[in-house]
Amino acid sequence: MPKVSIIMPSLNVVTYIKECMDSVIDQTLQDIEIICVDAGSTDGTREILQEYASRDSRIIVLDSDRKSYGYQVNWGFDVAKGEYLGIVETDDYIDPGMFQTLYNTAIENNADFVKSDFFLFTDFPDKGRQTIKHDLFRPSSISKKLVSYTDYTDQLVPIDTFMWNGIYKRKFVQEKNIRLNETQGAAYQDAGFRYQVALLVQRGVFIHSAFYHYRRDNAASSMNSPKGLQYDLQECQFIMDWVMNVFPEDYARLRMVSRSIAIICLNSLLRGAYYDNPNMHSVLQHYWNLLSFSYRKGLLLREDFSDEMWMELEMLLENQKYFERYIYEKAETEFKSYYDFLSLMASQNQVVIFGVGKIGKYASFFLNINGISNIVCICDNDNDKWGSLCMGNEICSPQKAVANYPNAYYLIANRANSKDMIKQLMGLNVPSKNIGIYPFPLNLIICTSRLLNNH
Repeated sequence: MPKVSIIMPSLNVVTYIKECMDSVIDQTLQDIEIICVDAGSTDGTREILQEYASRDSRIIVLDSDRKSYGYQVNWGFDVAKGEYLGIVETDDYIDPGMFQTLYNTAIENNADFVKSDFFLFTDFPDKGRQTIKHDLFRPSSISKKLVSYTDYTDQLVPIDTFMWNGIYKRKFVQEKNIRLNETQGAAYQDAGFRYQVALLVQRGVFIHSAFYHYRRDNAASSMNSPKGLQYDLQECQFIMDWVMNVFPEDYARLRMVSRSIAIICLNSLLRGAYYDNPNMHSVLQHYWNLLSFSYRKGLLLREDFSDEMWMELEMLLENQKYFERYIYEKAETEFKSYYDFLSLMASQNQVVIFGVGKIGKYASFFLNINGISNIVCICDNDNDKWGSLCMGNEICSPQKAVANYPNAYYLIANRANSKDMIKQLMGLNVPSKNIGIYPFPLNLIICTSRLLNNH
């Protein structure tokens, strides 16, 4: 029996498939099974997979007659013989020690799943590959702690955003009959899987290491699709149908799912308004049906939401027409804040980011992915970092940055110490009009999206 079966769904990813396959084949854990499920690629992807299979007996190539990510992964699960199951999307890649580390941790803890942090990356023409590490949770004290479904229902642990940054015991998946939604295309079908895992798990483990590299520059990715509004709705309905069927009387699980669907709904509708989605009105009606059911059952409680979200939920349930107008206005206001910031940065001849921490990396990524390539350096007060590179730019002292770029715009990427940093820059004779603070929260998707090109 292989230790891990790795499911790799593919469709027309010829640009990325070799890097992805090489990263899986070169795992330090060699006792693996690699199940490639191709959905009718026409760009040469299928031929490349067959070439790999002819050289490595661990590789199986299956031809799916359905272009459905959920169907492809489910078929891979059905065929798999490994003790644990993993998923690698074929426009991404993984570090050599990923499955060895996850498997060892799983065996040590007899875990139903083991999940880790991950990286996001994009290949830029001028600055090469830029990568950001994304931590699943703060604080990191959850790392290595065993979690069960009650940690999710008690809101002690949030549901992770993706399924591919971990492994799952095959016996657990089979015995609990955990399946992905088999809607057409690559349409967020991992959401239903993640909720089933969270609501059924007895022994889950999170580790504070990262191995998986998630691509953010594939224009064909479902994450970049304006159809996300419909995709979210499909998965919310799938999750609600599942929990009502499996746990019809379990108040804690029903409440958790209802709360999650409400949050997904509000975020999704905001994104739909941002893209001016033509299906907004009909999708809003479907969400109203879902949420009004939960509200009548007493599953949506005031204490589970922020003041703003509860106000929006009540507005949606009481007056759809008013809510629709409100959400468009909110989307326009949010977009304007991003647009104004990006326009200001684009208007500068030179930009220096002050702060090399997580905010600085996200700020650099956000500017670059939106086509703003005028960052000339990153400065920081930590002299141990001077001379090294961060996001394709040299790290130097603030004094050196000001000496080299006296007329640059200085973007502070450290809110906690921003007052002291402003004072420091002004002490170096940087005028206040050339100093700003990065204004946005560290939103995983927003900060790695081409907002201007998509609007």
